[in-house]
Amino acid sequence: MREYIIYIFILILIIVLIVTAYFLWASGKKEQLLRKKTVSKIEYGSVSVFFDRRKNVIVIPYAKDKYGVGRAVEEPQFLFSPYKKDELGNFIRKTLAMCNSENFCSDVKLMKILNSKNWRGFSKGKKSISVYFKKNTGLVFNKTRRWSDGSYDFNSNKSNKVLSCYADNNEIGQTLISLLDR
Repeated sequence: MREYIIYIFILILIIVLIVTAYFLWASGKKEQLLRKKTVSKIEYGSVSVFFDRRKNVIVIPYAKDKYGVGRAVEEPQFLFSPYKKDELGNFIRKTLAMCNSENFCSDVKLMKILNSKNWRGFSKGKKSISVYFKKNTGLVFNKTRRWSDGSYDFNSNKSNKVLSCYADNNEIGQTLISLLDR
């Protein structure tokens, strides 16, 4: 009889664990669905995010011209330190939305807005992270390295970080800050 009671107790314990695990899993799915409803989906865009020594941010939005070449659109956007991670994420989200424009910014106008004569002068002392949307992947983050001519190139062929296209502003900001500090 005692073995039977132990067997029943273990069976009830297993059922309770399974039910608890199911509810934890279901609540996680519910949280994902709620996030999708409250956070706007990012569906396009490519930006270069520059950080100066004081962690001020300059973001340049890009779009492909009729020849498929990436060119700056609209105007660079500026966010001055201090800022919160969610403010940085919102800033990136808004700049990515600008990439849908066909209002290309000439190199001369871009350098004038950036208060520099050329890329070499502008990029001196700045770190850069590329952020772009990739269909069926999400929001892709790549650290870059600066070359002596002022241009930047990806550190590796692999993405440093990928987020869902439903990532919230805090996740976007946190990802940028963590990549910057690496």
